[in-house]
Amino acid sequence: MVANFQGLREDFLADNIFTIGPINVRLTPPADLVPTQINAPATGRVNENFTLNYTVSNEGFNEPLKKQWNDKIYISTQPEFSLSTARLMGTRRQVQATGLGAGITYTGSFSFTMPRELTGNYYLYIHADADNEVFEFDKDNNNIYRSPQPVAFSVGSQSDLIVSSVILPDTITRTRGFPLQYTRSNAGNKATGGTFIDVIYYGSQPVFNLSQVTRIGSITG
Repeated sequence: MVANFQGLREDFLADNIFTIGPINVRLTPPADLVPTQINAPATGRVNENFTLNYTVSNEGFNEPLKKQWNDKIYISTQPEFSLSTARLMGTRRQVQATGLGAGITYTGSFSFTMPRELTGNYYLYIHADADNEVFEFDKDNNNIYRSPQPVAFSVGSQSDLIVSSVILPDTITRTRGFPLQYTRSNAGNKATGGTFIDVIYYGSQPVFNLSQVTRIGSITG
């Protein structure tokens, strides 16, 4: 300890410093959050809901000082995790209302819709306490767990709307309304499952090009 550190005038400064022996500072053993399991179907469909469950264990000696943290869910075609090749599918906020002592586990459930362009085999990854909110000292290197096998995502049942006919008058007069009838059918093997909008255009070319046509109306299906 140094008295008068700012340097007020004193004739004698030698006795302003007092020291004691070393103090032994011990680190309380921290928590250690380790994902240990992912339960998920072996297959999934793109553009449809997919649900997984996971388990995280505290393999440290004490419960976390924090009571909330973020677990993140990723997918990747690679068996080794890398942020450059993985795709974040979402974040789940874990709120630990009861103590998570040594050896205690918690389970989480997460659902996401697989993007329609991502068909193929994808590993699932859980990153527990992904934002490092829980103090784990040197135990932050075991917070990521990968599903043992990749999930095979494929195109499943889907709608396929087709316009098969359009009926118009032989002559249309500018600025006057005219009747229009058309036939729309679903050639797919799945119901549309909601509302949609049919848009009506006219143009001078036989092949549709959005930059060369004019919108004249819409119908909610």
